[in-house]
Amino acid sequence: MNELNLADDILIGGAPIAKFLIGRSDQKAMRKLYHLTSEVPEADRLPVFRLGGQICARKTTLLNWIAEREGRAVLSPLRHRAGSLTSSAIANDRAIGAITSSTKTKPAEH
Repeated sequence: MNELNLADDILIGGAPIAKFLIGRSDQKAMRKLYHLTSEVPEADRLPVFRLGGQICARKTTLLNWIAEREGRAVLSPLRHRAGSLTSSAIANDRAIGAITSSTKTKPAEH
């Protein structure tokens, strides 16, 4: 990677990172950025680093981090609005799993 490409990929400071991720860099966006870099479980934290005293991130790393989380988010269509599973969604997921596994393992009868 040449210097020009690296410079285009690096975000230096909280405001540019918030603008890239959230679309704005107001106080509420900066608070959200702080939360995502320090208050969530370590495995879910934004992939940032420090140069001197400034928080930095690479655009490509952030985009890959988001894509990874999107891939892990397998949502049932009957999820409760707040994000918790309802009992009908759990039953639906089990039924789909049972149907899928029974159709894959059943040999054709002649």
